[in-house]
Amino acid sequence: MTPALRAHLSRIKTGKPRKLTRRGEASLLAALHRPKSAQWFKAMTPHFAARRGKPVDPNDRVWTSKEEKLIGTMPDGAVAKRLGRSVSAVTARRRLKAIPYLNPVLRPWHDAEIKLFGKASDEKIAKRTGRSLKGVQGKRRELGLLVRPRVRPWTAREDRLLGTKPDTELAVQFNRTRMDVYWRRSKLAVKPAVARPLHRICLWAKRLGPVSWTVWFDIP
Repeated sequence: MTPALRAHLSRIKTGKPRKLTRRGEASLLAALHRPKSAQWFKAMTPHFAARRGKPVDPNDRVWTSKEEKLIGTMPDGAVAKRLGRSVSAVTARRRLKAIPYLNPVLRPWHDAEIKLFGKASDEKIAKRTGRSLKGVQGKRRELGLLVRPRVRPWTAREDRLLGTKPDTELAVQFNRTRMDVYWRRSKLAVKPAVARPLHRICLWAKRLGPVSWTVWFDIP
C-alpha cells in the first residue's frame, strides 16, 4: 500500500456506494466503534480539517457563506427554490447550523394570540395576528371552541316590512334566512303576503300524517 496506490484507491472509491458482505459490514462497524487512541486522533486531525465542509459526493455543491445567510430569512421552500437546491437539503443545513425556522403560516401560537379566541371573530383574529383564516379556524377547532354567531337584532323598518312581500324575498332583502323571517313574522302575529293554497296544505298534511295544519298554514 504505497501512497500512490492509496491515492488511486481513494480516487476511484470516493462517492461510490460500498458493496460489502454481511461479514465485511460487521468487521467495518467493529473497526469504526473500536476505541481510538490519542495518537490516532492526532494523526487524523489534518484529514478531518481538510474534509470539513466538503461534500462526500463530487456532484454535491459546497455551501457558501452567502447561501447560508439566506437560511432563516424565508421558508425552506422559498430558499430551496431561490438557491436551486432541494427542500430537504435546506432543512438539513438549517438544522445543522441551529437556525430557527421562519414560516409565517406555520409559526407557533403564543398565549396572547390564543386569548383572543372567544373575544373576536375568526376574521378579526386573522387580521390582527397576520395569519390566514383557515389557520385561525383550524386552531379554534383544535382548542375545541365553537363559533356561536351573534343574532343580529331586528330593526323597526324590518318589522314594518314583514308581510308586505313573501318571506323568501324579504330574506334576500334583509340578508337573513327564510326561517328567520318566518319565525319573526310568526312571533309578531303578522299574516303572510301570499297565503298557501288549500290543496297544497292538504297535500302536505297527507304526506306528513298527524301534523297540526296550523304549523304549515302560514308558510308562504
